[in-house]
Amino acid sequence: MKAMIGILLSVFTLLLLSSSSQAKEWRGLAPLHSTRKDVEKLLGPPPPPPNDGTMIYTLGDARSIYFTDEGRVFISYETDEFLERVRCLGLVPTDAVAFIQVTYKVKPSLSELHIDETSFITFDPSEPPNIGFKAYVNDDDGIAICTQDGKVNDITYYATTKDRQICQGLRYDGKDYCKILVDFIRRDERHSGIEQEQKKKSKP
Repeated sequence: MKAMIGILLSVFTLLLLSSSSQAKEWRGLAPLHSTRKDVEKLLGPPPPPPNDGTMIYTLGDARSIYFTDEGRVFISYETDEFLERVRCLGLVPTDAVAFIQVTYKVKPSLSELHIDETSFITFDPSEPPNIGFKAYVNDDDGIAICTQDGKVNDITYYATTKDRQICQGLRYDGKDYCKILVDFIRRDERHSGIEQEQKKKSKP
């Protein structure tokens, strides 16, 4: 009887550990657990770019792009070429989902996600800084949230720290998913440049 109780406790502990280490999922798809086959079973084959030129992108073995009611969904896959280069071929399934990035059509507020902000590291991901962007990254759970002025631009789901232990070559940095290079000219600088150009033209 005691032996049976011990076995049941061991099984319960394993199930608990297993459930707590699962990657954050998007519609049942989890990085390193799901594959391209799972993605296409759920979403179908990725659509080609529209012919009107409103969006220009390419598809391939390493990525798929979908457009759902939530917004644009970018899915990256582990290819044989990559897995061989990082010495993970045979340890990670070919076409395993590497990460899923959801860019929202209607941007929710951060509070609507009901996350525990204390479990995330936060930083300013933009260059130049201090223009309203803020990133939240939980590397253990494999989730990166990119916000602007309190609204969520996108969420990226990637492999958890525990799942990445299957192969040392799998190195993901959640901070990379939110880095933003903003290419713009400040309004005062632009106006100053216009004024200088007008002065040059007005000179005889």
